[in-house]
Amino acid sequence: MWQAPGRRYLVSIRRVLRVLAAATVVVAPVSAAFEMPAWAATAWTTPRHIPGSTGQANPIGATARDGTSVVVWAVGTGVGTLNAVHARVRLAGRATWRDVPGPLTGSYLQGIVVIPASGGDFWIAYERELSDGSPQVFVSKLDSSARRWSSPERVFGQRDYGHGGPSIGRAGDGTLVVAAYAPPKVPPPGDPVYRVAVATKAPGGAWHGRFLTHADTYAGSQRVAVNSHGDIVVSFIQGYHVGTFTVRASTKAHGSHATWETRTLSATGDGQFADPTIDAHGTAAVVWTDNVTQKTVRLSTIHVEAAHPAWVRRDVITETAAFTVEPHAVIAPSGHITVVWRRSTGPEVTLWARTLAHGSFDAAEQLSPSGEVAEFDGLRQRPDGKAALLYQAFTPGISSLGLRFRTLSDGVPGPEKQLTGDEATDGDSNSEYLGIDGHSRATVIYTRGSYPHTDFAWLAQVTSAP
Repeated sequence: MWQAPGRRYLVSIRRVLRVLAAATVVVAPVSAAFEMPAWAATAWTTPRHIPGSTGQANPIGATARDGTSVVVWAVGTGVGTLNAVHARVRLAGRATWRDVPGPLTGSYLQGIVVIPASGGDFWIAYERELSDGSPQVFVSKLDSSARRWSSPERVFGQRDYGHGGPSIGRAGDGTLVVAAYAPPKVPPPGDPVYRVAVATKAPGGAWHGRFLTHADTYAGSQRVAVNSHGDIVVSFIQGYHVGTFTVRASTKAHGSHATWETRTLSATGDGQFADPTIDAHGTAAVVWTDNVTQKTVRLSTIHVEAAHPAWVRRDVITETAAFTVEPHAVIAPSGHITVVWRRSTGPEVTLWARTLAHGSFDAAEQLSPSGEVAEFDGLRQRPDGKAALLYQAFTPGISSLGLRFRTLSDGVPGPEKQLTGDEATDGDSNSEYLGIDGHSRATVIYTRGSYPHTDFAWLAQVTSAP
């Protein structure tokens, strides 16, 4: 029986020392801007318990445009890697979380991704181990009102390969795009060889898959971003050893005659992590940190819909003494690109941002206080043009100071909001999720407490009249 080779993960300081949680970055499709009334103000609810989550950890969430939210988590069955995937849903404007009966059967806790569908429904992509021991990717749709999963569909038909680590995006017409790593069921001698595969499915159609990389190379850490028109960017890391890592990306414009274009974005040795994003006009961006010195954050952009698109690379920031890690990017409706990264100096870790506007970078802005350790938890582009940032602060001794939220207007930070207290008042918090609805209001779901004495809690912004 074929066995999947061991997997490698990048983990943060907190997850090494506390609850090991697999972090999944979900890139939601870009939608048209929704203007909030000028008088609208947003206040936060207090943290509340999500029923049925006592003793659980590592929630995965999503928020639909209408404000409906879902939380998904997996519980081990005691049989190999088999897990039962549970869900609860909170309809827009409600405070009650309702159970979704009939859990899905999956495996590998890190292989679950959830994104909004039309209305208040959701798509989930997840791994499930087959009888031959190989992982495969399935998708299912959650009808939020009926609280019912659709029959799971297997995404990839490449029979000689397994598929795992799905990343999923959705176009405005409902077309789904799933990227995954694909290890051969009969591994060759020597270092493992994984390929990156992508599959698309139009509403009412069938899945159509293809490989983005060759059979004799190792590639993984794939992430997909899709805009409302159906333009696609998939970023991934090619190479099995750190010294051979290369950041690459594949793009495809919408339209029946468009073809996939795969290009190398970095020098050899760059990037253990690459984050893609794409706006409604077809501008795609990928950010990463160089591996050689870990002192430079790099950004590469492309206009996917151009006749002969070409990537343009820029250095966002180059440090002299500090280390830079885990960069993320969002594109505002104006086309301005904001990059957020973590800057490490001794025991201190701070968050910084810089915006590319009209071909040049604005000054870098410090987002979290000095003297603390900041952990990035979520960056989302809001329909109103601002970006939303969620992070957790710690003392240098790794004691939690609580969750914090702030908005960014072209990289310039707004007022900071303390969402939860420190360990002495609110207990620990882990595995945070940030979602944004069509009115630019945020929902936060997180693991509360220290494992095994944990549960899920949530809080959200609500719009108030003048």
